[in-house]
Amino acid sequence: MAFIFLNPVVKSMYPKTVLQGYIRLCGYHEVFCAKNWADEVLRKYQAELNTAAGILADMRCPEAVKRLRLLCPDVDLVYPDILPILLHSASELSQTFIGSDILVITPCQSLSEQGKSLGLPNLSFMTWKAFVRMQEEKGIPAPVAVKLPKSPVPPGYFHGICGQVFLMTGEKAFCAVPQIPPDTRLIEMLYCENGCHNGDRVEL
Repeated sequence: MAFIFLNPVVKSMYPKTVLQGYIRLCGYHEVFCAKNWADEVLRKYQAELNTAAGILADMRCPEAVKRLRLLCPDVDLVYPDILPILLHSASELSQTFIGSDILVITPCQSLSEQGKSLGLPNLSFMTWKAFVRMQEEKGIPAPVAVKLPKSPVPPGYFHGICGQVFLMTGEKAFCAVPQIPPDTRLIEMLYCENGCHNGDRVEL
């Protein structure tokens, strides 16, 4: 049986028993991380805030990071070397399940591409939409998904560690140079409107 790691968005789209039944029918066994990477990544940003001289950029959304770099090449922004939460999780799995192939499911194509670029041994990355289509080609239909009203990790992730957060979310926010308030310490960025539940490879 192959191993699979599901992101929080996918796990919120179905009742637990329904999703687990589907995964088993597809021939996969779900694996989990020992560490809470959402909390660990937040601590990494706290440490960066303690030393950063400029405005810190949120690195969790690769599409948003790419677009902000293009919009603000001359703005004094700090892009910390912190992977998205999902890719921190993938790194742990790569070290834990040595010799076992693991499929990591992402909510968007950008995260999938960034994951592949890391070159982690025994890991492959695929969006949920691609996974479902692959199973449908084998004659295994997906259960009906729920359209989530909000993300499992909604805007506000950084409010516990930083009061001066400037939020950029949705495609329109990245169409022009943002007007960043002067007291901003961190820019929270979610290219998909209000979170990864609106990812380009989630909705079926």
